[in-house]
Parts: sequence; structure tokens; C-alpha cells
Amino acid sequence: MKKKIFYFVLTVFMIVIAAVFILLQPYLKTAIALGKAVKADSTEFEAKVCLNADVLSENEKGFIDVLEWTFQVEEEELLNLRFTGSGAENERTVTVYCDAVKYPLTEIHYGEDQGTVNIKMFYEAVEESLPDKLWLLKTLLPEWDLEEETVSFEQLKALGIDLEALVPVGKTPDLKAASVMQYIYLLSRLEKEEDEKGDIWFLGNYGNYSFRFCVKENEDGVLILLRGEALGEDQKIKDFETDMQFVL
Repeated sequence: MKKKIFYFVLTVFMIVIAAVFILLQPYLKTAIALGKAVKADSTEFEAKVCLNADVLSENEKGFIDVLEWTFQVEEEELLNLRFTGSGAENERTVTVYCDAVKYPLTEIHYGEDQGTVNIKMFYEAVEESLPDKLWLLKTLLPEWDLEEETVSFEQLKALGIDLEALVPVGKTPDLKAASVMQYIYLLSRLEKEEDEKGDIWFLGNYGNYSFRFCVKENEDGVLILLRGEALGEDQKIKDFETDMQFVL
């Protein structure tokens, strides 16, 4: 009798352990991958950002208007931006594109202290992208002969163009000390859903944005897919999509 009770209790215990493991498996898998990602040697990423024209500053709107006339395109094509880049630690180099121009608009480099923008690259992108109807303007544009090729974020901000809303400058949070259990706890506070491919997405809100992300391990390391939308109509970024490859 005692033996039967023992085996019954053992069976129930094993079923409970199996059930807990099944429930925690998505959290555990994601937590382990996140732990690997924050220790990556380098990062490669691509992001798509849609700007909200209604909350741009007057100087930023004026700049968009000038580009709209220069490239002979619709405003929406200038508000859809794409970023590609790579980096390590707190140093990043980002190339910026928009739907209106086939050439890269500029290159941004940023670290802990400040960011810089390659204005020579922007000048050349404008020169190469002028439509045929503006052939006279294209003829009159001089060759770039300035010694400096970059300007700082602070210099652009003084002109009313704030890039820090798009590219955060400063030291990123140190998450390397977090344990797997801490990651599981943080993940458990988020909503969870499975897509048609069987991938697990975690959903939540942070600041003025709703977000969802998926973490997957691959042969190069860890891939994080991040999607977000503004919760209100007063944010400069309307929505974004980011794919980040953490190379181990």
C-alpha cells in the first residue's frame, strides 16, 4: 500500500514538473538567448522608421519641404526612413536611406558622448538624385570643397533639427549582470503570443510606445525582431521595425 502511494505521489510530482517545464519553456528559451545577446561581440541591425509629420519642428518641416521640392517627391516618401548599421559596445555606425532617394542619405556615427552626421555624403546624395527638370540647379551646384565632412548632433540641434529622437546617444544600460531567472521574471510580466510560424512574441508597453519582440537563436548568434507603435499622436516616430543580429 505504501509503495502504491509512493509511486502515485512520484507520478503526480513528475507530471507537475513536466507541466511547469512546458509552461516555462518559451520563457526559459528566450531568457537564455537574451543572456547570450547582451554578451555579443558585435551587433548588426536594420530598422524601418515612419516619422510623424504633425510633430516635427518648424525647422524640420521646412527642411522636409525643401527636400520635397528638390527631389520632386511626395512628403510620405521622405518620412519613411531605413537604417542599416553595425557596432560594438557603445559605438555605432548607421547608414540612412529614405524611399525618395536610391542613394544613401548620410552616415551617422555615435557613441557615449556625441553623434556626428556626414553632411558631405548628404550633399552628394542630393546632387546625384536631382530630377532632370532641375538640370540647371544640378549644373550650378559646386563640387564639395569644405575641409569638414561631418557636423555634430549639437550643431544640428542648434539649427532646429533634433536627431537624438531617432538615434539615442549615451551609454546603453548594462544588462550583462542579469541572470536567467531575472530575464524569466521580466518576460513573465509581458503578454505572450505565438505566430503562424510557431515563433513566440512578447508584448508590452514602454514609455510612449507599445512593442512586441521575438528572440531567436541562429548560426550567427541571436536575432531579435522588435516592432513598435506610438501610443499617442504626439510622438516623432509613428512606428518602427528593427531586426538586430547579435554576433557571438
